[in-house]
Amino acid sequence: MANAQDAALATRFNELRTIIGERNVSLFREKFRETVAALPASSVAFKSKRNMIKRCFAEASGVNLLHAAAESGSVEIIDLLLSDDFLASAGVTGDTSGWLENADDDRRTPLHWAAWKCQIEAIKVLVARGARLDAKTLSGFTPLHYLAVRRSANSIAAAKILLDAGASSSVENGNASTPEQLARSMGHSEFADLLHEHEEQVDKRQAAQLAREEEIIKNQIRRDMLAAEASNISGVEAAQAKGTTRETAPSEKVAASSSDFVASKSFQGRKEGYVFKTDARGVGYYQDPESKGVSSSSYAFLDSSLLLPAAIVFLGASILAGAYMLSARPNRNASK
Repeated sequence: MANAQDAALATRFNELRTIIGERNVSLFREKFRETVAALPASSVAFKSKRNMIKRCFAEASGVNLLHAAAESGSVEIIDLLLSDDFLASAGVTGDTSGWLENADDDRRTPLHWAAWKCQIEAIKVLVARGARLDAKTLSGFTPLHYLAVRRSANSIAAAKILLDAGASSSVENGNASTPEQLARSMGHSEFADLLHEHEEQVDKRQAAQLAREEEIIKNQIRRDMLAAEASNISGVEAAQAKGTTRETAPSEKVAASSSDFVASKSFQGRKEGYVFKTDARGVGYYQDPESKGVSSSSYAFLDSSLLLPAAIVFLGASILAGAYMLSARPNRNASK
């Protein structure tokens, strides 16, 4: 009995697939509703939208009606199969989320099927509905890989749609080949040149973005240094206004074994074992109790020169990170 039901479903699937290939939308509407109504009672559980397309109306290889519509470029039928209103009118209920990613046994999504046949309008519809652009088959092929081996008049136009939508041309398949490398190996030089130019533009945009980020970092460091200098100047001026400072010669040095405080009108540079700040005894160099640099209570009085080494290290790390990202991209020139 089960075998007879499966055979009947297979027959109906083939009939629907033929109608899809003919792009006969009105007949598809009619036959789809008839097929849903004719499903055996044991298939009621499969009347959720996802299972209806994936299980009841699929070949043994997992190819379903949405795959068939994408392959044939039947845009109106694609829209029907993704329409809640149409499916509900046919008695199909449930959630359609994830339908665009429904894959056959080789993990080919509807977008793979549309790309394989270079169905430009179907690709536009699937991309607009949010199909995953870089989905991989079992062999690691993305839709761009499929277009790379199809020397069709539409393959370049289809590739431009995917690239403009954000598809990556640097993804490698199971043989470690990018779409560009695959196209070049197939003698599809015009397609390969398109991808090469696209990757160069991506590299330029990334380099420009990195330069902008570095400039932002530099500007922030300059602002921090100016703020630190302004803080020191404000502290000195406040102390002078209270009459708590004394004139100190510019060449005045702090002796490591002398006083625990040396008054100084202005910051004369970093002094080993001392912290320049304004405190109870006025403005000057206070001995660091721990003699290990700046205490936590004096962070607000750090001189701006201490920011420079940190700035250099930070900028260096940013530049190295950006260079690594660019150098990690596949070597496209090697494929030419």
